[in-house]
Amino acid sequence: MEHAIRHHINVHFDEDPVAYRRLSERLEAILAEHAGNWEQQALFLAELAEEVKSHDSERGRGDSQLNNVEHALYGLILERTATDGVPAPERSDRIAGFTRRLYATAVTATTRVDFWRKPVDWEDFKGEITGMLIEDGICPEDDAIALADALFEVIKANRRRVRHQDAE
Repeated sequence: MEHAIRHHINVHFDEDPVAYRRLSERLEAILAEHAGNWEQQALFLAELAEEVKSHDSERGRGDSQLNNVEHALYGLILERTATDGVPAPERSDRIAGFTRRLYATAVTATTRVDFWRKPVDWEDFKGEITGMLIEDGICPEDDAIALADALFEVIKANRRRVRHQDAE
């Protein structure tokens, strides 16, 4: 069961790095806490396996009204820009709004013909993300390029989910 969970996490990690990192950390904690106690490991691994199975269907639901891709982008932005444990509601709302704009920009950019076959277009899009991050004050200029690259990788991993709302 451990290997199946690990495999699922590895396969889907780039789609939502923050959520899958947490699942991976939880897996490691279960293995460390219950080393040698196979019954307890099996019990906790079964619970974790259920959580992993339901992760995709639950991801992005709730009060935020973000879709799965937006939720992954939002989580990454929060993780990279958080100064303390819980963001203030205004900051959270600002990041959610930015995330929706970023997703809309991604839809426009990535649904152009042959976008995913043109690395030059990828670099242009990363530059656009960097500009948006700086313009909206989401992160310091020094961190914007690295965050834009990470956000692009999430969009790329989710490219089959990035589409116009009326196409869903």
